[in-house]
Amino acid sequence: MLINEFKRAEVPFSVEWRHIIDPCRIFHRREPRDLTAALRFYCRMEHEGAHGAEADVLAALLVLDGQVERYEDLPRTIPELHNAMEYPDIVDPDGKFVRREDGVIVFTFSDHSGKAVDEVARTDPGFLEWMLKKDFTDEAKTVAREALARQRAQQAIPIHVD
Repeated sequence: MLINEFKRAEVPFSVEWRHIIDPCRIFHRREPRDLTAALRFYCRMEHEGAHGAEADVLAALLVLDGQVERYEDLPRTIPELHNAMEYPDIVDPDGKFVRREDGVIVFTFSDHSGKAVDEVARTDPGFLEWMLKKDFTDEAKTVAREALARQRAQQAIPIHVD
């Protein structure tokens, strides 16, 4: 929701290197339902204005407060909550790319899912060029553009054999 609002307001925003806490994810692991049911369960409240941005954000905050009160084993800090959610290190808002523990950025979609971006730049640069022409986020296009630039730079380096 935040990503779309920032985009709509033309404010640059990246999820890379951010800790993400999603009360809905905690809820679905503990009590599989939806935000309206979560608000009812954790806060004994009805979700007035459901699916409105302000009402949904307030409901999510109230649910998170209720979850922290209810589950003693739930981490209490933002970084610990983020890690408990087992989120991959998301590089772009749509999650088309994630950063592995070794720092390598890999695809999460298409036939290239799980492949390193630099490998695809080497073996199928046309795919990254296609991405640059399509409706991907600026962050995803930056990943593609930078991988292509690294590949072109490597090709331009002469190799001397003695």
